[in-house]
Amino acid sequence: MHKCMVQVAKTTGNIFVFLVLFILGIMYYQYVFLIWGPHIFGIVLVSSHSAESMLAAAVVIIWHFLMIMFLWSLLQTLITDPGRVPIYWVPPPIWNPRRASTWETRRPSANDTV
Repeated sequence: MHKCMVQVAKTTGNIFVFLVLFILGIMYYQYVFLIWGPHIFGIVLVSSHSAESMLAAAVVIIWHFLMIMFLWSLLQTLITDPGRVPIYWVPPPIWNPRRASTWETRRPSANDTV
């Protein structure tokens, strides 16, 4: 049963990654090829000026820079080990509003695994 749950969790994580990449792909296609691409190459139906094509090229360059930074950040998030809880870590004290003068501390019991 435990192996099955791990496999389901991995599959769910992969579906999330593919969904994010799919949405990014759609945004990239619309933004670069449908919106700014025609302005760069002067294919727009209205009169195209060189200043407009320079602006479009600058916007597309900034878009590519941001996309590369986002994908780099996503990749680092996916491949970095999250680590583990330190061995001697103890949870912080819990404020008990019923007894306002005391702080309760949960101490590790013998059943807690380290």
